[in-house]
Amino acid sequence: MLQAIDVSTKMADYESLKQLYLRAFPREERFPLFFLIRQTKKAGIRFQAWYDGPTFVGLTYIITYQGMTYLLFLAVNDQIRSKGYGSQILKAIAKIYRGNTITLLMEEVVTSAPNYQQRLKRQEFYFKNGFRDSRHTTVEYGVKYQMLVLGSDFTAKQYRDLFIYFVGPFVYRFYGTDVV
Repeated sequence: MLQAIDVSTKMADYESLKQLYLRAFPREERFPLFFLIRQTKKAGIRFQAWYDGPTFVGLTYIITYQGMTYLLFLAVNDQIRSKGYGSQILKAIAKIYRGNTITLLMEEVVTSAPNYQQRLKRQEFYFKNGFRDSRHTTVEYGVKYQMLVLGSDFTAKQYRDLFIYFVGPFVYRFYGTDVV
């Protein structure tokens, strides 16, 4: 059974977690780690390392606000992928946040994308784990994302409110995300 612990710069596997974060997400999709850790002081924001016994298997960053849970980051240790850890983490999240609308973003699946097969596999993984297309999209830094959902539907306003809660109204004015 997997166990999640809150991320701290003092944790034994912090460097492994940091390196996984840097490998798993392109620079334009990442927030500075100090910012992510600082934001966990707000209620409903969790940055967690996941373990199978003593083995570091992945990380998640979750923002919960007014009944909506946003899985901002999910990464499985690339040295032990394809062992079901991603699915186990998603099942644990679904159980922990039961009753909430759970959402996440993924690059839109379009055949013209250079990483089309990777996007398709990612979409199939999330669909296999109970997520579905919410029919909402957003564009961030010129990349179009489809929004997937587990549970009830949500509105663009709910997502915007959650994101404003996460980054704050000042940063949101510059970063802002447009949900359609």
